[in-house]
Amino acid sequence: MTKKLTKILILSFSIALALSLIACTATEVPRAAPPTIDAVTDTRDHVVGDSIDLRTTTARDAGGRALTPDVEVFFGLTQIIPINNRFTATTAGRYMVRFSVTDANGLSATRSYYVTVRAPTDTHNLRTLIAQADALDSGVYFDAYFDDFVTARTAARTALADARIAPDAVQYAYDTLKSAHEKLVPIPVIQPLENRLTFLPGDVVRVPFPDAYCLDGVTVATVARDWVRDQAGDTVTVTDATFTAAAGNWWYSARFSADFTYAGQTVTALYTYKIYLGGSNGSEGHPFFIYNAAELMSMKGDNYYVLAGDLDLTGVFYRQPQGFYGTLDGAGYAITNLSMKGDIVGLFGTVTGTLNIVRLILCGFELEGSVAAGALIAEVEFTEPRTAHVQIVGVEVKGLNLTVRSATGDVYAGGLIGRIFIDIPEDFRNLVTIAGSGVSGVINAESHDNLGMAFAGGVVGYYYAQAPFNELISMSILETTAMSIDADISAGAGFLAYAGGLIGLYHAHNNQYAFYPQQRPPHSLRFLAVTNVEIAGSVTATSARTAFAGGLFGYVNLYFSTTSTIVEAVADISVIATARNAIANSLLELRRFDNSSVFNISFSENSGLVTRNSII
Repeated sequence: MTKKLTKILILSFSIALALSLIACTATEVPRAAPPTIDAVTDTRDHVVGDSIDLRTTTARDAGGRALTPDVEVFFGLTQIIPINNRFTATTAGRYMVRFSVTDANGLSATRSYYVTVRAPTDTHNLRTLIAQADALDSGVYFDAYFDDFVTARTAARTALADARIAPDAVQYAYDTLKSAHEKLVPIPVIQPLENRLTFLPGDVVRVPFPDAYCLDGVTVATVARDWVRDQAGDTVTVTDATFTAAAGNWWYSARFSADFTYAGQTVTALYTYKIYLGGSNGSEGHPFFIYNAAELMSMKGDNYYVLAGDLDLTGVFYRQPQGFYGTLDGAGYAITNLSMKGDIVGLFGTVTGTLNIVRLILCGFELEGSVAAGALIAEVEFTEPRTAHVQIVGVEVKGLNLTVRSATGDVYAGGLIGRIFIDIPEDFRNLVTIAGSGVSGVINAESHDNLGMAFAGGVVGYYYAQAPFNELISMSILETTAMSIDADISAGAGFLAYAGGLIGLYHAHNNQYAFYPQQRPPHSLRFLAVTNVEIAGSVTATSARTAFAGGLFGYVNLYFSTTSTIVEAVADISVIATARNAIANSLLELRRFDNSSVFNISFSENSGLVTRNSII
């Protein structure tokens, strides 16, 4: 009975278990897949202080429908709330950005990525080096090296301006700038000797040594004396830093050099010191030397003056020398930057006697006159019976800006001399010689008077000569020395305008034949000789009535047995005349009073364009 009951119970339990399993299998529903979120990364370089925009991702449920994930930012356990999908990194380290999403079945998913933020690069050394570079003066170093330095400095500034600059980029900019800095080569200077060392013939002259340094104020150079030479260029024997001065020398030159090596480069500075003749008495053998503007303006008498060096007249209220009828020897030096306004304007004003100017450079003159102006001489006037001689040899005028302008009356403008006026009734010789000289710049004469006349020339604006037995102006070129003009020359007037590459108006009148026609001389008297002249630029004459423009002369007017010769005047100068009666010529306009005057032109030409504009 017991065994039977046990079997019944086991069987019942087995049946119940089977039925239960069948029931469970019949009611179980398959579980849905969770949503997915695409993986993202951020490999960008972030620095503390950056406003970092969050990466975006795509989320979908199991059916492929798009879901919008929530985003959270954590730094450690601290949560950061993004604004407009951005957050500001205030600390260097690793930030976690976590996306989360839940679908309609309540299933959720999360995915994270990390943002690495580094501390700002240490740029202190680079900033310090740039500040040091900014303090450097470009004038202290040679340009070839300073240009490379400037390029490196610009690149360093550009790198520094990028707050995100990486450490390796900072180091590269620093190394490049430092290397360029170390390669800068400072300019060496030999300190000029302040004292004027003078001598008398027979003196034992001791030559001092100047100091030398570099403009960076650090590098030192050693000075050596290269040579001592006399004014003829011959080397003088120096023993124990002394030599014996010989007669016949105005000066001696001593050249010094200073060598130094910097950044692997050897550089040499040169300095030449002049030792001048002492005991000057104004003679050619013992001349007065001019060191400054005051000494230039105080020249007087029949004395010989020599420029001791270049003379800059910037800011000088210039007064023309008075009562000077001697010689000014420029010795090849330059007088520069004369700025002057007045009636009679030029380095010299009105010259009525002998004057010799040789070996002189005039550069950068700004002149404005109301009557007459020339870079060298405003006007030459010989009206009294005495021998006079104006000689200009080896004078170069460069960068001239000259204007003579007036509301009333006539105006005269010339590159060297504004006007020459000679009216001598007696028989003697006057001579104006211009040789081996040149003019470049702008020359302008303007008369706004309805009856006014304007005269402009590359060398002389107006030349009037009325005298017997005269050779008044001779532009003779000595062997290889050429007379050259390269200027823009213009004359404008209400009545008559004359403009020429050499002379605006040339008038020659032989008094002897005019006053005593029965005593006609056996030959014509030579008034003008032009030889080997080169002219370039432009000539313009403008007038309401009559204008004369010519490549050589605007107008030539000859009276009574005069001779003028032009040989080898070569021009490439444009000529323009504009007036009611406009006269423009390649070379000149010639008028003779009678057939007794001779005007010869040979081997001369002008290849420039000639334009005549007639106005009503």
